[in-house]
Amino acid sequence: MFIKTRLRRLIVTTDADGAFTGYLDLSGRIDKIFLDVGTLATTVDFTITDNETGETILSKSNVTADAVFYVRVLVQDTNGANIANTYDISAVKTIKVVVAQGGNTKTGDVYFYMG
Repeated sequence: MFIKTRLRRLIVTTDADGAFTGYLDLSGRIDKIFLDVGTLATTVDFTITDNETGETILSKSNVTADAVFYVRVLVQDTNGANIANTYDISAVKTIKVVVAQGGNTKTGDVYFYMG
């Protein structure tokens, strides 16, 4: 069976303080996230959250090179306790991406691969 993957891109352009906040409507499961640092500073921090719940999907500090992350969340049992070593794919609607320490007016990209 063939599963079609959708690719969504968020262009990051920092302000004079090296900061950026952007939103992207995704509506689906995130299979992986590719951080393309482009010209961003080697001290760049990325925080990606579900805009509705505030749940952190990915938080990486001092990213120095392009990187791929396969984000997963822990699965809970019927009592709400985490089940050890059991993960599922994040399902989201709107993503919030915050970049800090990116450098003065630098650019990069965040790619979301959706299943």
